[in-house]
Amino acid sequence: MTSIKLLSFNFQAAAETNSVHDYWRKAWHQVLPHPNKQLALQAFAQIAKEYDVIGLQEADRGSLRAGFRNQSEAIAALAGFEHVYGQTNRELGWLFSSGNAILTRAPGHPHSMALPGLFNPGKAHSLARTLRSGRGALVLESAGVRYVNVHLALVPAARMRQLAYLKEQLALTALPTIVFGDFNCAASTPAVQQFCQQLGLRAADVGPSFPSWSPMQAIDLILYSHHFQLQGTCVLPSLASDHLAVAAEFLRV
Repeated sequence: MTSIKLLSFNFQAAAETNSVHDYWRKAWHQVLPHPNKQLALQAFAQIAKEYDVIGLQEADRGSLRAGFRNQSEAIAALAGFEHVYGQTNRELGWLFSSGNAILTRAPGHPHSMALPGLFNPGKAHSLARTLRSGRGALVLESAGVRYVNVHLALVPAARMRQLAYLKEQLALTALPTIVFGDFNCAASTPAVQQFCQQLGLRAADVGPSFPSWSPMQAIDLILYSHHFQLQGTCVLPSLASDHLAVAAEFLRV
């Protein structure tokens, strides 16, 4: 049996939101670079070294606020990951760029999905591209496993549409699957439960990860198919984001 250690983290572009007051006190971190962001990359890379697969949400893709450095690629280089797959979900020229990324030890085949917003669910994919809902799913098939890194909407109605669309796409192919990321809702919500039921997934009991300074909400989820046996989970400390990183170890059976 093969062991897989997976880590998922809404990195918030290393904005260092460590209290509710930091949302306005450090708001400029969302648009301008700061030396502490490099320190945050280095600190997280030390943690990432212990894992096989890393999923990042809200990682800067190389805009001004990150000093024109792709944060996912920087973490991969520092942590010794050979393969980096990225997806841009939001961007405003060179000022701002944010997206999902998956870092792996083994090569894979990526597929980027734009997720629908609140409008016209019948034309979800094309309309999401037009309106740029800012939410996406990065799918990677690597070593016989399908990894799905998601960042879902804050609004419940939009999340329902996003999960419904994602279910339709994933159901096209039956593969050993792990879905992870910032769902912005708990695993107990009806939309997530229905998503799991339809795809034969179960939720790992990870624990609260938001907000990082006083975790009360378990909204950073890890879902997995019957092909895996869960060995353990944990929530990891961080000063880089308003989220904490969540991790799980699996045996593929």
